[in-house]
Amino acid sequence: MGRGFRADAVSLLAGHLRLVTLDIADASAYARYRAGMEPLLAEHGGAFVLDVEGTVHRSPGPAGAGRALLIRFPTDAAAAAFFQDTRYREVRAAHFAPAVRATQAWIRASVEAPDGG
Repeated sequence: MGRGFRADAVSLLAGHLRLVTLDIADASAYARYRAGMEPLLAEHGGAFVLDVEGTVHRSPGPAGAGRALLIRFPTDAAAAAFFQDTRYREVRAAHFAPAVRATQAWIRASVEAPDGG
């Protein structure tokens, strides 16, 4: 049973992953950013695997990051295309910059799906 669960979990994470922490200064502006970027993220095959908000109890990075995101793309090329998309850059400039005091990218990694579960 444990092996099957692990294979399912790895399958869910298969692709290119990015772990990011944020220190949000303006929740309304951040909500506008998310509303504008999520359709673009989906167009590039991306999705939020994990979105956690709360108190950070341990982190090697700067204090204050109260949100952690794990984003999955099918490939590194899909992630690059998303971040280079001019529509995403416009949304980011308009809403992310005023919404977020600090951001830290922790991990950029590729995970392969298990063969046959």
